[in-house]
Amino acid sequence: MSTSRQAYRPFRAAAYVLFIAVATVLTGLVLLSVVRGLVAEARVEPPPRDPIVRSAPEESITREEAKACLEAFESLHLEIEEGFARLPSLAATMGRDTLRQWTDEVRLWEAARSSIAEECRLSEPSGGPVAEALLPVANALDRLLRALSTHATRMVLEDAHTFEGVSTAFEETREKIRAYR
Repeated sequence: MSTSRQAYRPFRAAAYVLFIAVATVLTGLVLLSVVRGLVAEARVEPPPRDPIVRSAPEESITREEAKACLEAFESLHLEIEEGFARLPSLAATMGRDTLRQWTDEVRLWEAARSSIAEECRLSEPSGGPVAEALLPVANALDRLLRALSTHATRMVLEDAHTFEGVSTAFEETREKIRAYR
């Protein structure tokens, strides 16, 4: 019996060598794939360019455009106030679906605020001083939306004065726009 075991010894050694070689190759391939994935992730490609290429710098926005922007911001503000007025009744029935609905609504308002700011060129230096006059309103709406998205329930109880700050920003901006000619 011991002679038969010794007869298989070279085959057993070859099987071990083959097993170790296959395991080494497979491990190497897995490591190579992981390294390639990490390198590809590390290489961040710049976002695609805006399809609208502006060749010449735009002029600053006019007083009429600023009034239209202010009206758009005011319309959004009224929509937010209406939503805020519904918040106490929502808070009374606060559940997961209600909270999700409220969060979705706030996200829509944030998207609308960003859209208005983009249309009014608030982030571009070419917007001019009239566009700069709109910044307090945009910033006040940002603060309001941040407060609504993070502390909706607490706002029902404590932070209603945030709306007064937005109204004050609107009044001051109206005065600044009237001052430009």
